[in-house]
Amino acid sequence: MHVIILAAGHGTRLRPHTDDRPKAMALLSDDMPLLEHTMRALSAHASVTAVTIVSGYCAPRIEDLVRRAGLPGVEVVFNSDHATHGPVHSVWQGLRRVDGPMVVMNGDTYFTRQALQDIVSKAQAPAAGESLLFGSDVADFVADDVKVILSPTREISVVGKTVPAERAGMKSAGVLALLHRTHVEAFRQLARDVVSRRTPEPKTWHDLVNRLIDGGLSVRAEFIAPEHWHEIDDMNDLAMARLAYGRLCGAMPAAGGILPGAPS
Repeated sequence: MHVIILAAGHGTRLRPHTDDRPKAMALLSDDMPLLEHTMRALSAHASVTAVTIVSGYCAPRIEDLVRRAGLPGVEVVFNSDHATHGPVHSVWQGLRRVDGPMVVMNGDTYFTRQALQDIVSKAQAPAAGESLLFGSDVADFVADDVKVILSPTREISVVGKTVPAERAGMKSAGVLALLHRTHVEAFRQLARDVVSRRTPEPKTWHDLVNRLIDGGLSVRAEFIAPEHWHEIDDMNDLAMARLAYGRLCGAMPAAGGILPGAPS
């Protein structure tokens, strides 16, 4: 299983914590960037053979982190379009490194180690012909949530931020498992069409999921307990993620936004 982590974003709502680092490297504790936590948990799973991190803003910080971590099978690719185009361009850079089953995930979301292990495990045995979008059944949605409409059998019909909350059955956690060659190639072509400007560029990569479904391919919802992940968009989200990480790891809350010895 090859995992693509999208980590090109700036995270302006997290300033000053992202003044000198990408959003995906926000600190969960004084010595643990979010991205390091994620890649270590994924690399520990026997089924994960490779991890590709797509960088953009402050790319040298990610390259230095990966170099110092020394984890086998982890690489960094740079999205030179990160400042002028949306996340589909980052998806495309990751897809160029993959030929086979994969998981695409946002790098700015904190998942517990158990959740990351479960995601990879669940991605090993899908129903024939299906891909999986992971998320949670939540009581209340906010405007920025990527909401999902489901059938009674958990088939996804539409996903997006504009989905009416009263019709939504799941909040996406920003993790998609593409497990069959037809799905991988269709997703690759959809991303290629966006990058080459043959089709309109969407604001989120979730719109490619809609285009998969419109093309007749099945995508099913897979649930994660909401307490096992926190999307980090603003300072309150970061505080919640730090508390969750600290409870599980016994770590001290992060005191600042600088890694000791890290380059500026």
